[in-house]
Amino acid sequence: MTYSNAPFFASSKSDSAFDDLTASLGDGRPHPTEDALIQLGRALMTELVDVISDTALEDYQNILGEALIGAFHSAAARIERDADRARDMMRSLDRDFDGSEAADTELQEATTKARAGDAATRACELIRDAASETWTIATGEVWTAWRGSRRGTHLTAAQLEAKQAIRAIRNRKAGDADPGGPVIAFPTRVAQSISPPCSATRIA
Repeated sequence: MTYSNAPFFASSKSDSAFDDLTASLGDGRPHPTEDALIQLGRALMTELVDVISDTALEDYQNILGEALIGAFHSAAARIERDADRARDMMRSLDRDFDGSEAADTELQEATTKARAGDAATRACELIRDAASETWTIATGEVWTAWRGSRRGTHLTAAQLEAKQAIRAIRNRKAGDADPGGPVIAFPTRVAQSISPPCSATRIA
């Protein structure tokens, strides 16, 4: 069983949820596409099976294969915990927001970290799932997580929470520039040119 060695950083446009998420992060560095991550998972498992098949290590094939898949499963869980901590920080900062520039910066940084963590978690899951599927095709064995559960993507809820935080940040900035009501100018007669031509009264 072989797979083509496609570039891991593809330039073609993808409509996947993962690619949409990474495109919205605003990171100047490129992200691998979903297709590239799936190809990576397949290639890693294919290489492992090809190297150990028909060798003395074949007796330990199941352990090695499961260890490779499990490594990406564990990585996804660790990164997700970091993203969850960043979301906890977002909620705390939003609750105690005092309108200062420092608090605003902290909230934006926590939001960015949470969203980046969601993308990295999903990347690990894509590699894991592709490796697992390849393992099943090659050996007939079905991989199951040693601990925890093998869940699907959580991007929908995470993205919604991040978007709400970003919207709150933008609303606060817009509120700082809002005069608080319509401004109506009333003409006045002035004798000297040094005086302003009109006065402004704000209706709250």
